[in-house]
Amino acid sequence: MIERKSWPVPAIFGLIQKIGAVEQAEMDSTFNNGLGLILVVSKNEADGVMRALKSMGEKSFVIGEIRKGARGVTLRD
Repeated sequence: MIERKSWPVPAIFGLIQKIGAVEQAEMDSTFNNGLGLILVVSKNEADGVMRALKSMGEKSFVIGEIRKGARGVTLRD
């Protein structure tokens, strides 16, 4: 389950979507809306991983969680 509002989407992606009349699903699958890399880690390790990334000058965000259910990704507004 990924929460759309859990990271700042760079303005360029809104511009691409508007000018190109690109559907949200295409923006999600093609551009990742500004997320360059997603790491999946346990809740117990998340703070340590985020601290390590920050120490390397990287920004990080908790964007969702894994839930039991059908395989796949759900994006929630």
